[in-house]
This record gives sequence, structure tokens and C-alpha cells, in this order.
Amino acid sequence: MITEMMLIFIVFTGSISNVHSVLETRAYLTIEEALAEIVNDAPYDIDTYEKWGFDCTRMAAIMERYLTEHGYPTKIVTFRGDGITGHAMVRVYADKTYLIECTAKKIVAHPLEGYIETCEYEDIVDAVENSVWGASDWGCELYLKERK
Repeated sequence: MITEMMLIFIVFTGSISNVHSVLETRAYLTIEEALAEIVNDAPYDIDTYEKWGFDCTRMAAIMERYLTEHGYPTKIVTFRGDGITGHAMVRVYADKTYLIECTAKKIVAHPLEGYIETCEYEDIVDAVENSVWGASDWGCELYLKERK
């Protein structure tokens, strides 16, 4: 039997087959709980974080693609802090808007304290082509070679 909450989940994931397989193994109470579990399952280890290496930009690139593949409408969001410090996160549009801190694999209410939003990108392609960070910062070195 499909409940109203399950139907809402189906609408936002865009896949009834996904929902049936997910519901067979997990009992979600809310869309946020389902999203939190998928975020936590993203295919990278937060312990491998390395500033200027495998950092927020690369984690955001992976998270955005992973959530999109799971049917969630997403955008990559960049922020600027004090000085030249920047940060990248992912915004998810479901029953409400969620902000994903990719370096912790968590849903958060706000960006880092003192950071202001600078731009929102449709996807990693948009971010690579239009952000101040280059393709290598986003972990997309091969992207530019493929586009030529």
C-alpha cells in the first residue's frame, strides 16, 4: 500500500521503481530522512578531505551528480567568506529546499557562519564553465578536453 508520504517521495524522486526498491529495505518517515540517507551514501569518504585538493568543490561536484542520478533536482551553490575564502555546497529542491554540506555529508540549515552566497549553478557543467574556479578545482580536468 502506497501512503501519501510515499507519493510525495515518488514525485520528488521522479521514479516509482526507485521508491519500491527503497521502501522494501527502508522505512522512511520523511523526505528529509530519505535525502539524508542518500547524502550519507554519496560515493566518497569525507575523511579524504584535502584543502586545495579533494575539497568542497570536488565533493560538491560528486554530490550534485549523485543526487541528480537519484532523482533530486539540485544546484551547486558557491559562497564567499572573509577575504578570498570560498565554499561550495549543493542545494536540493524537494518538498522544501535543503542545503547539503558536502564536506560533512549532512543537511544543514545555513551555510558556514560569515559566508554569503555568491552564485548558484544549474549543474557541474555550468559551474565549470561559469565560476571563478577552473575545471581542475571542480575535479573536472577531463571535462575541457572532452568539450573541445
